[in-house]
Amino acid sequence: MPDSAQHPPTNRPHSVAALTALTQKNGPHSIFFYPNGDTYKGTWAANQKHGVGTHTTTINHVNVKYEGEFVRDKKHGQGTLHEAEKKIYEGEWKDGTKCGKGTEYYSDGNYEGMWEHNLQNGYGKRTTKEEVYEGNWVQGKKCGKGKTTYSKYFYD
Repeated sequence: MPDSAQHPPTNRPHSVAALTALTQKNGPHSIFFYPNGDTYKGTWAANQKHGVGTHTTTINHVNVKYEGEFVRDKKHGQGTLHEAEKKIYEGEWKDGTKCGKGTEYYSDGNYEGMWEHNLQNGYGKRTTKEEVYEGNWVQGKKCGKGKTTYSKYFYD
C-alpha cells in the first residue's frame, strides 16, 4: 500500500472549524453565483456582501441590478438600481431601503429629494411633463407646504 494512503496530506483541514474558515467569503472575489441564478461581484466580509459590489437578480421576469455599497449583506451607502437596463434609482440607501437623498426615474418624469424606508419623505421635487411639485412629502404623499406649477402646454 502506498505511503500516502496511510497518512493523509498535512495541508487538509481536520476540523469543521478549519473547513468553515476555508469556505468563508472574505475580501475581494471575482464573482459568486447563487443557486437561484443571482450573481454578486464585489467584496465580502464574514460571508456577507460588504463593501462595493454589483448584485444582479431577476424579479418577475425582469432583470434587476444594484451597483453600489453594501454593509452586512444589505444595500447601505451610495448605490444605483437598474431595472431592465434602465436606471430607476440613484442615491442613498440604509439597511436595504432607499433612505436619504436620491433620485427615482419614472416613465413620465422623476422625483428628486429625500427618502425614508423606500418612500418619499421630507423635501422633494416631482417632475412630469404636465406639472412640477416641489415641497414636503410624508410617507410617499405630498403633505404640508409645497408648490405645484402646471405646464401651459401638454405634450403627448
